[in-house]
Amino acid sequence: MYGAEEFLAGEPVLLPIEQEELKNIEGKKLLDLQCFVGVHTLSWARNGATVIGVDISAEAIELSRRVAAKAGLESRANFIEANVYDLLEIHSERYDVVFTNFGVLCWLPDIERWAEVVTEFLKPGGTFYIAGHTVCRKSLCNRGPDSTQDFSLTVYHPMADALSYDFASDGTAIRIEHPYFSTEPPTTGEDGPPYKWTHGLGER
Repeated sequence: MYGAEEFLAGEPVLLPIEQEELKNIEGKKLLDLQCFVGVHTLSWARNGATVIGVDISAEAIELSRRVAAKAGLESRANFIEANVYDLLEIHSERYDVVFTNFGVLCWLPDIERWAEVVTEFLKPGGTFYIAGHTVCRKSLCNRGPDSTQDFSLTVYHPMADALSYDFASDGTAIRIEHPYFSTEPPTTGEDGPPYKWTHGLGER
């Protein structure tokens, strides 16, 4: 599920560019924010780092721990269930590398507050590494608003097709239209539908 089987089979789940740019990771401490099911976090542990993965989902953290145990990486990998904005209240270590992967920024209502969290956890002289889509990719999307246009210049994160293309002029939040997980109907929170935020390149 979500790369866990491939990871446990020894297949690489990190992109080549990520491995190249963080190739000297052995012996370093790495914090993976919004790690989801932890396969990228554990990949850095497999490459020699001591890692902590953080995610708000209890289910994702539980799966991460199971995968770590199956991979024999429990001594170098730990996982924390927490809202990233509240992490400083329960965790105080500093890290050589703070890492985030594709698909994390759209879940952040306050990117500046998130950046402050990153700063607090990063050692002086450390590396903040972020891999993500920018708003520019929307100009090359593989499906137009009417679902009839077909472009092939973009590789989409799975969440992209789960989100509505209905950008209402009244500022209505983007809403979930199609299920991300294999369930019907789409899963939503008890307090209403989930939301996503698009952050421009000019935001700090």
